[in-house]
Amino acid sequence: MEIELDLEKIATVALDRQEENTQFRAFLKEVDSSLLDDRIHALNREVSGKIDCTTCGNCCRAFMVSLDREDVSRLSQHLHTPKEKFTKKYLEKSQMGEYIFSHIPCSFLKGNECSVYEGRPEDCRSYPHLQKKDTQLHLQAIITSYGICPIVFNVLEKLKDAYGFFFQAVD
Repeated sequence: MEIELDLEKIATVALDRQEENTQFRAFLKEVDSSLLDDRIHALNREVSGKIDCTTCGNCCRAFMVSLDREDVSRLSQHLHTPKEKFTKKYLEKSQMGEYIFSHIPCSFLKGNECSVYEGRPEDCRSYPHLQKKDTQLHLQAIITSYGICPIVFNVLEKLKDAYGFFFQAVD
């Protein structure tokens, strides 16, 4: 299977396969969790090794990133800016009461690269979150990333093949 990198094609396929991916998510919830983790982690290593995120940056154009206190401290120090000034300029509180970046795309995206890479939030450091344990707990977020991130798109397509998943449309 060839690696798909075309963001427009990925977005189009994601729209076309919404029902399929919903069924696939339900299927994955029934799979042995440790075996699923092992398989996803292996596919993530395989696919991410073939994709240079700095040629994409789509996640930075599409997602609202959550920041914890350590993230705010790290970023404000990285930018040599007092926390209060940094918070006022770049952050807002979400409905859940957590800090999020106030702009999409991210204010720190320059071209396709992060201008604060060394100080970036943990959410960004771990994206696309396919290396995390307990994949079944993160399936909704993974499916949401399917149409945005080439790594997630390709990993899930390979995972469908690996499980022999066959989509059956419901009338």
